[in-house]
Amino acid sequence: MSAAINPLVAQLRDRMSVDYGVAYENLLNAANAKLTRQLKDGFRMEGHLSSAKLEKLYLPADGIVIALRASGEMKILYGM
Repeated sequence: MSAAINPLVAQLRDRMSVDYGVAYENLLNAANAKLTRQLKDGFRMEGHLSSAKLEKLYLPADGIVIALRASGEMKILYGM
């Protein structure tokens, strides 16, 4: 890259800095709300995602595929 382009790239990078923290937390909270629920015959599921990281992003002609690697815990419990 030429010396004239480097400052321009740095300026663009600084302006493009976006904080996704709030959206990320909202996504995890929504997923956690759906992972804890009653099942049938006295069973219930309790799940909690602690993190999710982008693993793969693919743009086929008919849409978008986003693969995430999620970590957390999932329990299926029985109790009346």
